[in-house]
Amino acid sequence: MCGIAVDRSAIARDNLIECVVVERNVFVNSVALQNKGYAYMPIF
Repeated sequence: MCGIAVDRSAIARDNLIECVVVERNVFVNSVALQNKGYAYMPIF
């Protein structure tokens, strides 16, 4: 989960389920992972 969105939405990290990992900027991380061969798959 994007840490920027969590902070802007004032969501307490205690309210997230245990399997969620908060990253500072998910957009930057997703680009880095795509450069390593991972694929972006939107989920609706």
